[in-house]
Amino acid sequence: MRILRQLIKAQGLILLQDPFTRLPRNSYYREYPDELFTRSHLTYEKQGFTGFGDFSLDSRIYYDQGYPDRDLCLHLVYPGDEQELRVHHFVSPEDPEDARLSQKEKFLQLIGEVDSWAKAGRLPETLGLGLLLKAYQEDRFPGMGVIRKGVIMHHLETMGMLLSD
Repeated sequence: MRILRQLIKAQGLILLQDPFTRLPRNSYYREYPDELFTRSHLTYEKQGFTGFGDFSLDSRIYYDQGYPDRDLCLHLVYPGDEQELRVHHFVSPEDPEDARLSQKEKFLQLIGEVDSWAKAGRLPETLGLGLLLKAYQEDRFPGMGVIRKGVIMHHLETMGMLLSD
């Protein structure tokens, strides 16, 4: 192990991990709503690496084609108690038995929970989160591309806050 650490340090290697738990369906995150995302920003130097990286919340798995899932899900990172990075999976409520909710209705219900977390101070204030909350305040569905943009912006800004401390 000592030789491996010396080799890593000598070559200036960066630790790259994919800590995101990918589940086959968004609804499965209801049973696993919160988890540790990473501690790499706290431990990479102790392991001999000169830097670290992750795949954000996109995962290293690339999907050529996709299909809309019945449930909307937002994966938002936040600093935990010991400055580790945690991820909370916000999932839209299940459709009522007699009707199917629209994407807009699902988004507004989902982002209402995010808004509660933000107001309680559990999520850091970021421009990405502000982008999502603005759509909620305007009572509109911004589209999946804008939602994805907001989540990734939030991740990068949260990492920047952790690293600047």
